Amino acid sequence: MVRAAFCAVAAGRHSEVQNDMRRFSCPSCGAEVFFDSLECVSCGISLGYHPANAALSATDATVTCANREQIGCNWIVDDPAETLCLSCRHTTKIPDLSVNGNTERWGRIEDAKRRVFYSLLAFDLPFSTATAKGDERLHFEFLADVEHPDGTRGRIYTGHENGLVTLNVAEADDDARERNRIAFGESYRTLIGHLRHEVGHFYWDVLVREGGRLDDFRALFGDERLDYVTALQTHYDNGPNPGWQQTHVSAYATSHPWEDFAETFAHLLHTLDGLETGAAYGVISLGEGPVLNRRPLADLIPAWVDLTVAMNAINRSIGHRDFYPFVLTETTERKLDFVRALVAG
Repeated sequence: MVRAAFCAVAAGRHSEVQNDMRRFSCPSCGAEVFFDSLECVSCGISLGYHPANAALSATDATVTCANREQIGCNWIVDDPAETLCLSCRHTTKIPDLSVNGNTERWGRIEDAKRRVFYSLLAFDLPFSTATAKGDERLHFEFLADVEHPDGTRGRIYTGHENGLVTLNVAEADDDARERNRIAFGESYRTLIGHLRHEVGHFYWDVLVREGGRLDDFRALFGDERLDYVTALQTHYDNGPNPGWQQTHVSAYATSHPWEDFAETFAHLLHTLDGLETGAAYGVISLGEGPVLNRRPLADLIPAWVDLTVAMNAINRSIGHRDFYPFVLTETTERKLDFVRALVAG
């Protein structure tokens, strides 16, 4: 059985809080405010987001993130020994801010990262793990290509290695990201998609490798001991095998079992956050039951299909690409449920 998003496209602290995104109201006047609001546009009160309890409050009795003025981070500092919020503390390198546009690029990436951290907190996932090679901590570097004096160009490649997520800040520019999307033949490419995917690699390390689930993973995704570099090169040279839509959530997921897991992890967060947003705004009804990250995926997929079909139709009606240009099948749903069980466990 194939569950398609609009005609198959071809035509814890936080653990009891539902995933991104809830609706928020101003603590002073009750007007609607948003996850990333710095102030209430109705009464003007300064607002800050508390990651520990997923709430917005006035900032008069709190310490706000040191990045608030520069890039608009509205999170409250959760550790009295720190000046940066939980999300910003995990960024260890930023681009050269003397370069025109880099401050804006960094800000857009951090905005996407805070939404990813919202979901990680909702699952109460760890930000570090002990491995045979030593402690591995989730952290981020947002860097730009560099022109060397000899005329060569030092390129920054988006990826993950041992807890380090690297993202080329050019991806924060819509035109550059769109060129890359077309060049790689992708139907979807966003900042939050990049971050969710690369973070997924880290949680493969935490939940599968260190969590003792390798045999279960291999039975569903394949053997990750397949040479990674060769597998990627084969994918770029030949593309996915015909019929890949029946077994993988995206073409890139076919390149290697690690990439399949990362893509599935990203799509799980897409699904849960999209459903939470739809339910919060009354677009769909999820009925009674435990919070989204504790419910069986089989209870949620029909609502996700309904939502994506409607959103794809709306996007097409106003001239945009499909909101969710992907197809879910029984196999991809099993993979999603495997990852959901890991992160919820």
